[in-house]
Amino acid sequence: LLDHIWLKYIVEYAVALFMCAMSAAVFAAGLVSFLSPTGVDLSFVSGGVSGVSQTISLAASLIFGGSVEPYRDIIYSVFYIVINIPIVILAFRKIGVRFSVFTLINVALVSIFASTFRLIPFLNDLGTFVHENGGMLSRALFAGICTGLSSAIAFKYELSAGGADVIAYYVSLKKSTQTGKYMMMINTGIILIYGFLMAF
Repeated sequence: LLDHIWLKYIVEYAVALFMCAMSAAVFAAGLVSFLSPTGVDLSFVSGGVSGVSQTISLAASLIFGGSVEPYRDIIYSVFYIVINIPIVILAFRKIGVRFSVFTLINVALVSIFASTFRLIPFLNDLGTFVHENGGMLSRALFAGICTGLSSAIAFKYELSAGGADVIAYYVSLKKSTQTGKYMMMINTGIILIYGFLMAF
């Protein structure tokens, strides 16, 4: 491939695109199967933009009642994209075009997969099975593995899963400081708000 530079770029971008799709699929599968499976009353919330989108979706269900319940995945997908738009613009301006394009593709794929994976019986049944046989701790463990693996795949190929990952990536590039404590504070706030809404 070193003798054929264009072929080298095509292969590299094809591999990155495939892994981008894998990252999005793993995240969406974790969301559908473990964070908020259809057959389980209690849903978990993830951190970052996904958690904000889940919280908005839950708030819409509480405000407008059962009429919007069938559309919660659509609401989640729409807000997941909308909130990520300014973050992707930040990535375009401050990180790079390649990183930003693949991040945008990842965000779009997560939104698509989150809605379509709900139609796959196996993924819904898997979440119910894990909840009934392993309890909430098992669901939380598998959800964490899926979301963490999704981000790891993305970072490995120099892209991101969007949202907070972009901000963390940017800060790590520009400053020699750990972003973990700030991300923990943001995610804690999201979880507390989601838990408050779940009480209703």
